Amino acid sequence: MKHRDKDDNGQNGHWRPTLEWCDICQNELDIIIQLEEEPMELFYLLKHTGLWEHRQSFLEKHNSSSNKSAGRKEIEKYRAQLNQKQINFLNNMYAADLEMFGYDPI
Repeated sequence: MKHRDKDDNGQNGHWRPTLEWCDICQNELDIIIQLEEEPMELFYLLKHTGLWEHRQSFLEKHNSSSNKSAGRKEIEKYRAQLNQKQINFLNNMYAADLEMFGYDPI
């Protein structure tokens, strides 16, 4: 992975589209999970990698996706603050990410 905290322009790298920093597509993958669906997908991964007996230590680890900070109403509140030009910009900027990870455009 080539992800960095800052990109070449000094911007927060976390907000860069995945295709700009991820080389995962160059690998042959056996399992792809979305941790937003945890713990079910985490359990699937642990079972298929022979780590099931260690599941408790995985569940004790903090994961930002398991502490969902924004509910649907909160997301809609923030979306309502965007104009159509901003929405189009974000949907275009993250189009590949939205498709790759199965998310709907905003």
